Amino acid sequence: MSRIDFEQIGYDAEGEPQYGIREVVEMSRVIHTTKKMPLLKEICDLVGYTKRIVHVIPCDVVQLLQTEWNAGTRVRYRAVNIQTMEMVALPQREGANVRIHSALAIVAATVQDGLEKPLTIYLRPENIRPSWTDFNPADLTWEERVVLAATKAYKSAQRIAEAHNICALGEDIYRAAKERLQDKGLLDARGAITVIGLNVIGATTLHELAATRPPTPPRT
Repeated sequence: MSRIDFEQIGYDAEGEPQYGIREVVEMSRVIHTTKKMPLLKEICDLVGYTKRIVHVIPCDVVQLLQTEWNAGTRVRYRAVNIQTMEMVALPQREGANVRIHSALAIVAATVQDGLEKPLTIYLRPENIRPSWTDFNPADLTWEERVVLAATKAYKSAQRIAEAHNICALGEDIYRAAKERLQDKGLLDARGAITVIGLNVIGATTLHELAATRPPTPPRT
């Protein structure tokens, strides 16, 4: 039986609140990823989801909760046959338990306090693909980690300067790495760090990254 709760988990470097999964009840794992991943993209396109971040939860049973509007909050559940990519009829009764079989995905679109939250997709554990697992620092270049650390630690007006002062990262390289991180969903369209980005960079600082700077190739 599974339930997901979206709560404020902190603030980004600009003082904007960040929302994500604070507590998960009776779940083995929550995978934070992006909708561009195989199968997830097809599901997101089918239900009309346009944002970048997707939460995937492996489980066998989903309990339908908050199906009616209450103070600007509601969860809309839909079922998808992942073999045919067709919508399947799903009961919307509050508290109903839906057992997930191997060809089924349950999609939960959450609006909390009037704001759309990342889409949640429930799948059986055997349908989880290794490529969806969380990013880790080894997946990123050194320059991308510098941009994440700078974004987490400094306001927007200071990030490029601090990345240059501490890590000797040039502005052009910084901006190129920033665009790649936005494509991966680690930064949002405004350049603020996302929940995935926070998970990836953790407590790593610019000073720690400066000590691991790759050697500069000799000029020929």
